[in-house]
Amino acid sequence: MEGILPLANSSNAKALIIEGGGMKGSFSGGVLSVMAKYCPASNFDVILAVSSGSCSAAYYATAQSAKDEHLQNIIQIWRNELDGRKLINRLKFFLGLPMLNQNYLIDYLMKVKYPLPLKNFNLKNLPPFHIVVSNIKKLKPEYIRATEENLFSLLRAATSLPIATKGKFSLNGNLYTDGAVLDPLPVRAVVEAGYKDITVVMNNPIPQSTKGYSRFMSNLAYPLYNKLAKVLSTQNYYRYSSAKEMIVHPPAGVKIRAIYPSFPLLGLVTTNKEKLNRAINHGIERGTVAFKETRKGIEQFLSLFSL
Repeated sequence: MEGILPLANSSNAKALIIEGGGMKGSFSGGVLSVMAKYCPASNFDVILAVSSGSCSAAYYATAQSAKDEHLQNIIQIWRNELDGRKLINRLKFFLGLPMLNQNYLIDYLMKVKYPLPLKNFNLKNLPPFHIVVSNIKKLKPEYIRATEENLFSLLRAATSLPIATKGKFSLNGNLYTDGAVLDPLPVRAVVEAGYKDITVVMNNPIPQSTKGYSRFMSNLAYPLYNKLAKVLSTQNYYRYSSAKEMIVHPPAGVKIRAIYPSFPLLGLVTTNKEKLNRAINHGIERGTVAFKETRKGIEQFLSLFSL
């Protein structure tokens, strides 16, 4: 069914979740670049990404091995293409224009300069890649599978951030906005789909106290959709906090591993090149610790049986 996560097909099915968070996604971009080397996409049974995390994840999810050249695009884009006013121009807000240039990000960078291998979405050896979007009218999150045909439209919906863009995008007859509005960290959805082994790449430290959206900011974000604005101001913080709680205290029989920054790195619309590179480098560092050591342990374990 469209918009629903596939149920786990075994008791040890593995899921990968990548958080969004605007420019904070530079951290998860660094992590994914390392994961591609030590833990490629084929290790998972499903991949699920939110907002800006879906852009980096699209490159990771379409790589068959660490040797795929397009994997380097994750780092190249974050390091060289998103700083200054290339992607986000705050001055446009005061002119009543979108601050975030989706045409530049999706139509130019991801289609032309750093093209994705779209045909890889049809490969059977790669897991299904789903992107979270928020259905504005139904007030429900949907987890839509990315395909060769719908990817770029789906990315537009997923990156229709409130205030930074027009905050909405029409897809398949439905009106969508940023998936983080209704499911900012979809751990519960993955657990309810039956996955017992879950890896979460976050862009915020777990111990960090997260502020919710005020009613004023929510109404500013969605002035024409009062019900959605109310959900954003009253439930978004709770949904995010409960997801973090589930990561720290997973249900019985469920293993959740989280990779997250050691400290707050930058804000949603930070475009300072030095800060972006610091976040990328920290993601590479944290990812290396998490996955290189895991792989080393597995190799040492297997070597015991080859003696």
